[in-house]
Amino acid sequence: MLAFSDFRGGPAGNLCERVGLSLMGVTSWSAFAAHFQQVNKKTEGALVERLMSFPASSGETALIMAILHAADYSRFADELAGGKAWHLLEYAHDDYAAAVASVILRRDRVNA
Repeated sequence: MLAFSDFRGGPAGNLCERVGLSLMGVTSWSAFAAHFQQVNKKTEGALVERLMSFPASSGETALIMAILHAADYSRFADELAGGKAWHLLEYAHDDYAAAVASVILRRDRVNA
């Protein structure tokens, strides 16, 4: 449970698609970080800007912070949280909480 495929197939993957980051063919955490960084560089930082300005609910904000952290952009997650990351994470429930937890675990496969 809580492997990369769960992240990609759940609300975090959906949010990535909504900001223009297709995860088609991305199968691991390292591939996710590399893909995110490549897209962000190609768009001159627009991907991070879209995430930072996304009109998000509290649960979606927790997902955005997790996405940024998984992509090795933790400083932006810290900025988004305004120094209250753990406070904001308490609003992540159900599938949102599972997506955030999957980033913390960073398992590529269920049996990893």
